[in-house]
Amino acid sequence: VVSAPGNIAVIRGNDSLTYAQLDALSNQVAHWLVNVAGVRKGERVGVCFGRSLMLPTAVLGAVKAGAVYVPMDANYPAERLQFLLQDSAAVAMISETCVIDRVTEQGITLPEGCQVLRLDNAESVAQQSTSAVAVAITPEDRLYMVYTSGSTGLPKGAGVRHSGEVNLLNWYIDALKLTEKDRGLLLSAFGFDLTQKNLFALFASGGALVIPEQEHYDPDYLAAALHRFDISLINGAPSAFYPLVDNEEREGYPYPKLRNAVLGGEPIRLQSLSRWLEKSGAGLMNSYGPTECTDVVAAWFFR
Repeated sequence: VVSAPGNIAVIRGNDSLTYAQLDALSNQVAHWLVNVAGVRKGERVGVCFGRSLMLPTAVLGAVKAGAVYVPMDANYPAERLQFLLQDSAAVAMISETCVIDRVTEQGITLPEGCQVLRLDNAESVAQQSTSAVAVAITPEDRLYMVYTSGSTGLPKGAGVRHSGEVNLLNWYIDALKLTEKDRGLLLSAFGFDLTQKNLFALFASGGALVIPEQEHYDPDYLAAALHRFDISLINGAPSAFYPLVDNEEREGYPYPKLRNAVLGGEPIRLQSLSRWLEKSGAGLMNSYGPTECTDVVAAWFFR
């Protein structure tokens, strides 16, 4: 924000935000949370979006307010959203009108005392200061709480501290040599742990986060986006990446601007990537880690 306020921070289709705009908007959200909703440091705030341009503003606003944000994908069933808000004891929720309307139409009630900020229709936010909020955050404070899939029972919230995320980002940015020239495509859904580092890593290195104009997985669109936006970083599950490189007729193939593909969460079928690797100059990283350990505990560069 200080060194390059006019650089693009977020892109979605033809819309974008500079670092100065993202900073000012997220400061206003933080002021709303503190001054209007009364959110105190360490309290949980649900952040519920799909792949929206408003997503980074909401996340950074919650962080700047000293809150622990709870990533909630807008495509989750209404009952799961209700459970996440109740189980996390969220005191506020940041979302958009279409999501709130869908949830309430299905008869889901928000927890008592949970205030809602419709970020796409919030005059009260526009009235807030664009300056930084005076909240002292320590390394041991919680940053976010990600909920597991619940495959072994009810979903479980795993809290991550600022110190863990900073440690992860220092490694991630250094290992991938991220700079302000990088553009990362937000491939994974917001509710996943790996998505969080891809939000922060681009901002911490001065690059641009590219948010797809889609709510459901579409390999044709994603392949076109790799080419259109000169994507240099992509991080996701191998099964989500294979379709982008299995057809040499796709526009932009083999995506020469793509410097790093970081895959994890399931075994990699190297045979499915071998042809693309022959033609591409990209690096390939295999990474693994549980949510509780701040996303990554082991990684290996194939090349």
